[in-house]
Amino acid sequence: MKDTKIVTSVIACCMFLSGISACNVVREEKDTAVTSDTETSVATEEPTVKTESSVSQTEETSASGKESDITISGTERPESSATSSVPGYEDIYSGILEAVHEILTKGPGDDIPEGMTGIMELYSYYGAEALNHVGYKITDLTGDSVPELIIGSGPEILDIYTVKDGKAFLTVEGWGRSSVSILSDGKFYTSGSGGAATHIFGRFSISEDASEIIWDDYYFTDIKDEQTWQIGHYHNKTGEMDKSASEELMISDEDFTAIETGMQSKVIEISYQPVSFAVAH
Repeated sequence: MKDTKIVTSVIACCMFLSGISACNVVREEKDTAVTSDTETSVATEEPTVKTESSVSQTEETSASGKESDITISGTERPESSATSSVPGYEDIYSGILEAVHEILTKGPGDDIPEGMTGIMELYSYYGAEALNHVGYKITDLTGDSVPELIIGSGPEILDIYTVKDGKAFLTVEGWGRSSVSILSDGKFYTSGSGGAATHIFGRFSISEDASEIIWDDYYFTDIKDEQTWQIGHYHNKTGEMDKSASEELMISDEDFTAIETGMQSKVIEISYQPVSFAVAH
């Protein structure tokens, strides 16, 4: 009887130990499965995040139709590879930027430098806040290793200067009734008004030395018949509002507007630095 009890106890003990071992095996298998699932999840999620980022950037670019938004940063000092590789150009342009800063902070004086029409318009509109709406960038636009000075506000370019004979030279000027913007292909779009019957727009580039405007397309409307005030649509590549030297386009107002809309869709903004950076010493 006593032997039977002993045998029974040994069998029970063995069964208990086997149960514990089985539980450990199940727990280890479960942990391994969780670890494997986690690693698989991480490995799966990583490319998904990258893909979503790429899609997001693509959607932002296509939705806005612009490469970048205007940035007038008050915390970062402007860095230009062009000016760092060709020292001295910031000094040449400093006089222009100081004149701009003077107008934006104190208003136009009696002696108005060339190319300040758009600057004065912004001051008259914004007053003391004008300085927050105008920025500058020094960069080589034509690839001739001579950086140009661009002054602008939003998508509007107010001035483009280059350097000739060691001095700042005004190449392009924009203002309210004759706006200028840069296109995604590096060329420029302009739009303006010459009166109730006259609307002008076009596309141009600047020469390699940035001293000359080269017209690709110049469109304008003008009175075709002074008795009936019929408006005609014209095109040339000279940049002159001259009907006799232009082709009359036999198209509707809607088709004429569509040409300009196509150009406008390619306008981009430039990232500017505050004008105050250029005069802070």
